[in-house]
Amino acid sequence: MNDRQEIHLNVLEKFASMQGYTTEKFRENFVAQNPDVYVKEKHHLLSNVRGVYVPKNYDFAYSIKVSIDSKKYDNRIKKTKDKFLITYYLPNKINDGQKSRDIKALKNNFESKIPLGIVLKENKKYVVLGLGNIIKFTSNYIIVECNNIVDSSSGIISTTGFINVEKHYSVKTRLKQYDFRKAVLKLYSSCNLCGCSLQDILIASHIKPWSHSNNFEKLDSYNGLLLCPTHDKLFDLGYITFDKSGKIKISSFISKENRKLLNLDINHQLDLTPSTCMYMEYHEKYIFVH
Repeated sequence: MNDRQEIHLNVLEKFASMQGYTTEKFRENFVAQNPDVYVKEKHHLLSNVRGVYVPKNYDFAYSIKVSIDSKKYDNRIKKTKDKFLITYYLPNKINDGQKSRDIKALKNNFESKIPLGIVLKENKKYVVLGLGNIIKFTSNYIIVECNNIVDSSSGIISTTGFINVEKHYSVKTRLKQYDFRKAVLKLYSSCNLCGCSLQDILIASHIKPWSHSNNFEKLDSYNGLLLCPTHDKLFDLGYITFDKSGKIKISSFISKENRKLLNLDINHQLDLTPSTCMYMEYHEKYIFVH
């Protein structure tokens, strides 16, 4: 967990605490904030101009500003008793140099299930809806889901925090797993078994499982293979493993017919580093199903 990610978590906590807060003053509330009980250094919460706030040299979006009364945007909000469903249109200006970075960051939030802060702009007022999760990602728009902060029976805005201890831990874990995937992608560029190079679907699979690993092992790139979804599942369940020489071992529970269908070649061999061999010995001994 690096410093930027810690700040990210703290910003999410701050958005959760601000749920229901309404203001007409943007800069005093969302830009160049002084250190506070949530974030221990000067920080931004939102971008006034862009609508998406992605800190420099970072892979995730902190927040979005949803403008529903501007001719420049076609954002929509559907409110139910329990939730808001927000259709948010992605940046599309051809000359927008930040466009691709913003979209990539939002896609990372979506794929890693990392929430983001949501501020609604309407009638020159800004309302903090709290935190939401991107539940659909397309080339033109995203759909974000967040709690409905209004008690329909009383009309009173709730200020209940969105992130509890368990959810905070879950977000922190996903950020660490994202770091692990980036590290494994530096070692491999395609599936270690079938050679598939479509990175969007490839999975950084822990050799020694996450739940069995210490803090160092969880993020050690040598404790990883890059696998397509099918081979990742087989490896995760222990139906395949590799010996010290890197030669594949296939469980007796997989028939010869299924070996062919699953593209498992008994002659397949990996070029393993000594560090990876150490983890593979653990997998062969404790995870592999003979």
